[in-house]
Amino acid sequence: MKYIPNLIPENAKIIPEYFVSGHTTDQTSFAKKFFTTAGAVFLYILALGSIPHPPLAILFFIMATGLLLPVHRWLERKLRFTFTSVIKAAVYSLLLIPSFILIVNNGDDIKAGDKPVVVEASEKQPAEEQAASKMDPAQAQAQHLLMVQDSIRKDSLSKDLVLLNNPEKITNISFDEIDKRYDHAIALATSPEETAQVDRAVEQARMASVSRLMKSKKYQDALNILTVLMIDHPDDASMLYQRALCYDKLGDDEEAVKDLKRAMELGSAEANTLHDKINPEIKKVTGYVTRCCDGSTSYSTGRGTCSHHGGVCGREPEYETSRKYE
Repeated sequence: MKYIPNLIPENAKIIPEYFVSGHTTDQTSFAKKFFTTAGAVFLYILALGSIPHPPLAILFFIMATGLLLPVHRWLERKLRFTFTSVIKAAVYSLLLIPSFILIVNNGDDIKAGDKPVVVEASEKQPAEEQAASKMDPAQAQAQHLLMVQDSIRKDSLSKDLVLLNNPEKITNISFDEIDKRYDHAIALATSPEETAQVDRAVEQARMASVSRLMKSKKYQDALNILTVLMIDHPDDASMLYQRALCYDKLGDDEEAVKDLKRAMELGSAEANTLHDKINPEIKKVTGYVTRCCDGSTSYSTGRGTCSHHGGVCGREPEYETSRKYE
């Protein structure tokens, strides 16, 4: 093959420096590189500031990344086109439209009083947690531990109260078990209100236990429980009546009458009815009286009785009333 000199024109020749490693034909000016980099940094800052609004932050991030020169070259290689200034202007114009819309919407939300989710979350925190956030880590941890312990205490107390206030469940629990529940619950109560709740629940549970025993005709067991309860409630009319019923069923009417009299003094109508049944009035004839026809009476029995009162219309007995248990 014969060599022909100057076959390729001088202006079309490939310069040797092109094959040197690291060589680039990019003739981008320093000013252009500077402004594109500065624009990218500015958009990255906007993206960070827009984190509470994720769509806007993502849009700013895409725009910032698109300004970087290495990204230009990568896109040109992948898409096989030249990323000219016209194309850049068109793309960024399209991206600025949704950016402007998002900015306007976020501004309207702020004017309307809407706050970022982060702020709302902090406002919803309990006062204890906000106070704990201002403490040093050791104090905050101790405060959190106390809150957890108190939450566990309240849950346990609530379970005891639910059981004691449930008539269906409490009827299947013995009196001793009720006392154990009471001891457990009262140890958990830390305020007068909680203590009062426990006392009311336990009294109801104990009376439910008494009713169960009486329905089962276990009058002695019910009597024993009532006697213990009345140490703290000696003037409870309902307990007095219930204990009188137990005494009556056990044949001890004298003790039943004692409880019924006290319950009657406290205004118990049912105690009055039971008292009249157990200890009725006994009438004994002590004499007779003459009834005159004008309605007057006379103790005379001879002739002339009621002569000035229209005569005798009859004789009526006089009674003396008493009860077996006075």
